[in-house]
Amino acid sequence: MNKLKSHALIYILAAALALSGCAAHRPGSVPQQTGKEEGSSRKEENGQDEETSPTYYYDKEYAAEDGWPWTDYSVFRSMDPSLEISEKDNFYAAVNKDWLTTTPLPDGYGSYDALAEQQMQVKADLMGLIEDRSVSAPDLDMVRAFYDLFMNWEGRNEEGLEPLKKIIQPLQEADSLKEMSEYICSYDTILAGIQPLTFYVSTDLEDSEWNTVYLGPGPLILDDPGYYRQMEDGDYAYQPIYTQAAAGILERLGYSPRQAERAVANCFYFEWLISESMMSVEETYAPDAIDRMNNHVTLEEIRKAEGDFPAAEVLEAAGMGQSDRYILLEPEWLEAMADIYSQDYLEEIRDYMIVNDIIIYMTLLDRDAYDAYYETINSINEIDGSLDDREAAYNTIDKYMNLVLAQVYFHNFADEQSRQEITDLIDKVVAYYRTMLDSEDFLSRETVEKAVEKLNALRIQVAYPEEDYDFGDASILPPSEGGTLMDAMYTIFEVNLNSELEQINQKVDPDEWSFPSHRVNAAYDSSQNSICITAAILGGSYYHKDMTPEELYGGIGTIIGHEISHAFDTSGALYDKDGCYKNWWEKEDYSAFRKRADDLISYFDEISVNSWTRCSGELVDTEAIADLCGVKCMLAMARDIEDFDYDLFFRTYAANWRSLYTSNIQYFAVSQDSHPLNYLRVNVILQQFDEFYDTYGITEGDGMYLAPEDRLVIW
Repeated sequence: MNKLKSHALIYILAAALALSGCAAHRPGSVPQQTGKEEGSSRKEENGQDEETSPTYYYDKEYAAEDGWPWTDYSVFRSMDPSLEISEKDNFYAAVNKDWLTTTPLPDGYGSYDALAEQQMQVKADLMGLIEDRSVSAPDLDMVRAFYDLFMNWEGRNEEGLEPLKKIIQPLQEADSLKEMSEYICSYDTILAGIQPLTFYVSTDLEDSEWNTVYLGPGPLILDDPGYYRQMEDGDYAYQPIYTQAAAGILERLGYSPRQAERAVANCFYFEWLISESMMSVEETYAPDAIDRMNNHVTLEEIRKAEGDFPAAEVLEAAGMGQSDRYILLEPEWLEAMADIYSQDYLEEIRDYMIVNDIIIYMTLLDRDAYDAYYETINSINEIDGSLDDREAAYNTIDKYMNLVLAQVYFHNFADEQSRQEITDLIDKVVAYYRTMLDSEDFLSRETVEKAVEKLNALRIQVAYPEEDYDFGDASILPPSEGGTLMDAMYTIFEVNLNSELEQINQKVDPDEWSFPSHRVNAAYDSSQNSICITAAILGGSYYHKDMTPEELYGGIGTIIGHEISHAFDTSGALYDKDGCYKNWWEKEDYSAFRKRADDLISYFDEISVNSWTRCSGELVDTEAIADLCGVKCMLAMARDIEDFDYDLFFRTYAANWRSLYTSNIQYFAVSQDSHPLNYLRVNVILQQFDEFYDTYGITEGDGMYLAPEDRLVIW
């Protein structure tokens, strides 16, 4: 059962966090200016200071390749520490040079950044609580029981692949389309098996007061359907790596090497076939994406379109057949499934589900399967080392029990004073946006009034929810009471399914939180016209009680401004004050707004990360607009502060986007992530503002210079 909110509805601060590792930079500090110091000082046992040289992480083999208009030095080991870089030419690299050249990627990481640094502190706090057996509470006890089950390698090794066999054995025995459909519609498969479709309950696009059932394509191993178009030429590099991992488990299940190879090939062939009818990641961010996905249908219309593919029957078997409303996300996909789902493709469909089940469950099985999975992931992402078991256990809890973990966090670590201070800051930011919207001269008064109305209706969620989550009578038995990790997974899946069933034909709870409080994150939800600033992000370099106004504005301030602006970016602007997908613009006003957004898209389209990778403006425009507006908001508010230190503000902003990643992670981010790479979130954004030019004396010929007539203005 896949419980996911459509990413078309929700905009998140950061695409991915490195979930474990060791701190490499003191939270709350700003990296020194380039060339300030070549060494660091430490105290020896005798109390004397000893000068030591830092360890530099640079390898000529990984030397950064020139991009345009700047080189991305965030690729791990790519920056020569002897390189002289001026703030006038590459502000991101100049401010973060010391951090970029002396910070390692922790074992098991493919990326690492300021968000991850703060997330590590949150994890350390929670891990300390989980491992302190003297502390007990119902939510903590559930988390601790799951932790113990994950760490019970003796029990997991004894079970071996048996939990996986229970899921896939009935599938292996399905020799007819009728038996295949029975398997797909079975309760156990709905709970725990991979199916060639996804369904979930979420807010209706056109009527945000009510929940609806969404139906869409099943998962793909390579995630983005666009990748499979490369496979047509046989040039997708990572297919053999996945093949090796899945084939190894298949052989342990009794397949011969030839049979295992054929099963994996069948899986990829089916995914290649169906991907042709699916929207690529980039297409889901195109201007017409919501129109393409907003298809209200009845259950009978699904039944008529499905052919022999039992989409409607699965919904009924899952308990979702009584919904008054459905949204079919990709009609072309269902049409393709109606053609493909036949006896002719029975073997390919069966192997698709078996191989995907294997990949999903490898980390929950025995040590051999677990290690094989991470060898695959590390190879794909160029990751060195591996996470220790404690970190892996935490990450698994975070993946499958995030609301329980969130409740443990805000019960024990949330700060009411910080919550109130951030709420007060949000009120100031909202006041700025109200003034900004009211003064926009490219909009008619009719559109301005609607925009201000939407701003005034903004729902604000800070730190943690007012009420605890309801987990019903769910319980997880630890190993000492005979529990197993797969038993716990079935309990979690059943709780999730029952929670969704309770929402069918019900009004949306406006106080429900979509984002767990222990995640270092902030977000805007178009469907609820709400922003969420989690408790976990109120720490580290983003927020602390001793911050100067410049640090506050360059940290959490720009993040708050970023999230509020999502209500008025190219996608958020399509939703009204109640979160309904409804046009509220005058036609001429929206055309003028789109012209400004298209200028931003065109600018990003011209950016080259390296000789073989270019940015996609259409993919990143919503997040880039939010970054632009967040900084503009803070600069406007700074005018009310006497002797505001713009240098400190800009450095704080740049330092908070410091990041490291492998070259493969860089490629995935450029091709799939709706956020620009972090060096662009600094350089592109700051070069739009006069205050930046005045602070550093940037003129024509400098790398950070952009002619006034070419500078981007959205709001």
